[in-house]
Amino acid sequence: MAYHYQCAECYCTLYYEEARDGEPIYSVVNGDLCSSCQSQKEEELYDYYDDDD
Repeated sequence: MAYHYQCAECYCTLYYEEARDGEPIYSVVNGDLCSSCQSQKEEELYDYYDDDD
């Protein structure tokens, strides 16, 4: 079995395992985020906690 890991937000490929001939490939979304989505999430949190009004 080979696994294709995807971002939990945009479903882009994070990494994958090489499949052997005829081996099934399973897509996995386990909550990990790609660097782009992680940066966006951190920016949203910063904006939320940086509210001085």
